[in-house]
Amino acid sequence: MLRAIDKRSAKYWGINGHALYEEVVFGINWESLNFDGLGTRHQRQYLRKSMKEHLEAYVQELEQCSSGISPGTVRNRVSRQRTLAMWMTQNDIWRFSQLTQLDLLEFLKSRNAIAKNGALTNQTIQSYVSLFESMWNLRDAYTASLKVHSSEILELPILLDCSRPSQRWQPIPIDLAKPILQDAINWIEQESSTVLEISNEIFALKKKFVAKTTKQRSHLTKKIYGDIALTTNYKKLARIVATSEDETYDVVRKGIRYTVGAAITIILLLTGIRISELTSLKRGCISSRIHNDGHEYWYINGIAAKK
Repeated sequence: MLRAIDKRSAKYWGINGHALYEEVVFGINWESLNFDGLGTRHQRQYLRKSMKEHLEAYVQELEQCSSGISPGTVRNRVSRQRTLAMWMTQNDIWRFSQLTQLDLLEFLKSRNAIAKNGALTNQTIQSYVSLFESMWNLRDAYTASLKVHSSEILELPILLDCSRPSQRWQPIPIDLAKPILQDAINWIEQESSTVLEISNEIFALKKKFVAKTTKQRSHLTKKIYGDIALTTNYKKLARIVATSEDETYDVVRKGIRYTVGAAITIILLLTGIRISELTSLKRGCISSRIHNDGHEYWYINGIAAKK
């Protein structure tokens, strides 16, 4: 039984989520893959059958080699598989077993023709080659399987030589990162406690909104912000972020936004974690520990995208 795929029906497969994507629903709607109505109903069904069987074998192979699969990995493979299948049907090829090395070459060239700057990135070509290799290696696991190996694509080295290099991740230059980081640290150290006190006070008062009508809530909200505007904390915050046109709630929202932004900046620049890892962090994920050297070290407890 596959852990990554939930076969809810013949037409729809759910992709079981990764802990990083608890609130995101992934799925494969096989019925939507109609190949623009080309071919006969039998041809379309037969090709979809081959695609399903290959995807299932691919996921099963990955699950045997690792503890878990990201939904993104499955989605990327489905996307590559669909792109190949769409090209095949547009060229009246309805079985993977009919593909020749020249067909695979023409497919890659067709991707080049519509790519940015007329050339695919090296990484994109390699991802399609990975698909071809998987289809070859798993050829006994699905119907009408691929009969050629990617090594038979004689012009593949030329395509790779002509491909665009992948845009590598570039760090923020240190001379730009330092002042940004310092501003974020200054905000957290000097202003965040004020923002938190204001926010906690508002949230505590809004708990009393239970069983109130919309009109009553509106009246209470205005009163809450009116009272907040008279506090020392609010006046301190307003002197920093408010403009002449800002209402009380605008000032509070700015304070919260700046505080969250400063915290995100510090975490990203000092830890190097991914955005998906950052957004999955839960309240209370920060802990500290005093090491043998007598210094206190802070830790973030979360879910890693890769191990």
